[in-house]
Formats: sequence, structure tokens, C-alpha cells
Amino acid sequence: MKEKFNKQEKENSEKILTVLSQNARASSEEIAKKVRLTRQTVNRILKKLQKEKILWGYAPIFDREEFGKKIFILLVKLKISEDPKKFLELVKDDQQTQFNQDSNFILTAYTHGNYDFIIMLPADNTIEVKKITNILMSRYRKYFDDVKTLEIITLFREASIVNPNFKQKWDELFSTD
Repeated sequence: MKEKFNKQEKENSEKILTVLSQNARASSEEIAKKVRLTRQTVNRILKKLQKEKILWGYAPIFDREEFGKKIFILLVKLKISEDPKKFLELVKDDQQTQFNQDSNFILTAYTHGNYDFIIMLPADNTIEVKKITNILMSRYRKYFDDVKTLEIITLFREASIVNPNFKQKWDELFSTD
């Protein structure tokens, strides 16, 4: 956490964020009861977390399959010969473009490991993902060495929330009928 939080505020912030990660719709009063703070203290900390851009927002978690969407992951390996800082600057600048605003990317992350960049996105099918991959490849060809696509079969947990249909999904995946 940024330096503007003292030790107690940091501890309280972590407690508040834990409650919010389990229920982003929790009221200040509900949070205060769970973390044993006053509602005013919770509100003050939440405002500070937002001001310091630690708390980015509140997002719904829903079953995309019910809307005909599948979830895909693109694993991107960058070229060793290119400076990743230049690539990241370009991506940062592109966050304002129409393509990125319309893309509905669930997650984009710069990583350490076998792949350098991960993109998670919903799509109707692999053809739609291939079109998006082609757009990305044409835009960032200079930087991309390889892109692999994975399709998520089903989500059991997202953003600390267990899928309420977990048992049903598990049974569907592994039934022997």
C-alpha cells in the first residue's frame, strides 16, 4: 500500500477489502459490523482507497455462459529483441482506443514466466477470438513472438467468489452417463 496509510489504516483497509471482495454490494454499515469499525471509519477508508487509486471499482460477477459467452485466455510471449517497456507504453496509450474500450477484456496483465502478457476475454466462439487475436497481432506484431489461446471450460471461482453452480458444473464435466 502507498505510504499515505499508517499501519492501523493498512490493517483496516485489508479487512474492508476482504469483505468487499466477498460482496461488492455490502453497505458501509454491513462492512463496519463485520470488521468491527464505525461506519464513518469505513467510509473514510473507502474514500481514501479510491482517491489513492487502490480501489479501482466494483464489478459484477456473473455466469457469462448464460449469455452465450465463453471465456478465453490469450498467452502472449514477447520478442526478446524488443524492449518490453515500449510495448507496455503502447498498450497503456491504446487503453484509450475504441478497440480496447469495446473489447470487454476481463483481465490484462504483464507477467513473469513462460509468457509475458495475459489477456482474458469473453467471446461467442473461437472464430471471434481469432479475429481479436489477428487485430492484436497486426497492432503489436513488432513485439509479439507467440500467442497461445486457451478456452476456459467453466469457472469455479472468480474474484474470490465461488460459483454457486459449482457442483452442477462439476457433475456435468465429469459425469459418466
